[in-house]
Amino acid sequence: TYDFVTPVLNLVESVNVDGEGTSVVGMDPDTNSLGVVNAPITINLKCETVVRKLVTITFDSQGGSEVSTLIRKQGTILPVLDSPKRTGYTFRGWYKDNTCTEKFTDTKVPDENITLYAKWTPNDYTVTFDVNGGNELTEEQASKVVTYDDTYGTLPAPTRSHYGFIGWFTDRTGGTEV
Repeated sequence: TYDFVTPVLNLVESVNVDGEGTSVVGMDPDTNSLGVVNAPITINLKCETVVRKLVTITFDSQGGSEVSTLIRKQGTILPVLDSPKRTGYTFRGWYKDNTCTEKFTDTKVPDENITLYAKWTPNDYTVTFDVNGGNELTEEQASKVVTYDDTYGTLPAPTRSHYGFIGWFTDRTGGTEV
């Protein structure tokens, strides 16, 4: 029994009381016929236990770090879903299909087991070229935006008197050739 003192009473017909299986299935008096309430009133809620099955949500990170399986009661509020990590990529959310066309936006646990798929977009990086004593590059040649795990495309070829250009490396001395 709940006591209300309010000028206007607006109640939802079915209210989830505790998220763990007790729902309001009726009220006495019927709140639809109350209208404006100007004095204390007692409303008796008829509740019943609702058995909710356990639902398993699995995550396919599609190349990212592992995300633990989530097991919750159907219809309960979902916690914030973990985000996987992947070098060189930005996580763009969980999707219902492995081609990532149908975004998962539910706020409650679904009625059936489901696998969610991570969507990724590759990061862009700016590569700056150090000519290491060679001729100055134009502003346009001095740096280039490249997408992670993609080819660099055509790179500038600087010149330096009495030296032959052999390529670009990740460090001034040694390093890995790109």
